[in-house]
Amino acid sequence: PAEAEGYEDYRAPISGTIGRIAIEKKNHFGQAGKIYRNYEKSVQEALIKNIVGDLEQVKEETALRAVCNFYRADETLGQALADQLNLDISSYVQHADH
Repeated sequence: PAEAEGYEDYRAPISGTIGRIAIEKKNHFGQAGKIYRNYEKSVQEALIKNIVGDLEQVKEETALRAVCNFYRADETLGQALADQLNLDISSYVQHADH
């Protein structure tokens, strides 16, 4: 398949040993949020653009579920996605664990 128009691939140099490691607390979204917050602003913006491009192709209910999961990883990321997709996540935010 061809890449979607406007897709920006991100590459980062890696050195040393990589692999999966267990985290102390069972927080399925915290590690993703931590990684997102460590990205440079330009990388965060490219990620948001790519996710929005993908979620524009699915039903609103599916996009809403995905955005709420992204919100669980990082509130700023989830809200940025919701804003760009014109999704109302206010009822989710009221019940989200902070």
